[in-house]
Amino acid sequence: MRDKPDALSVPTAINQVWSMDVMSDSLIDGRTLRTFNVIDDYNREGLGIDVDLSLPSARVIRSLKHII
Repeated sequence: MRDKPDALSVPTAINQVWSMDVMSDSLIDGRTLRTFNVIDDYNREGLGIDVDLSLPSARVIRSLKHII
């Protein structure tokens, strides 16, 4: 067991660490809007944002392949 968590590592170059997130919101007509976001943690550049009413896993994989 450890007493305190380790310090967070800070990336020292582009493409060392990416953050990915899926966000969701509802439109006025009740439909759900989803976004898949990929950000480079070093320079906080938005590498990709995919927006649609549905984001199945195949679409997320395609987005990641496009970024890579």
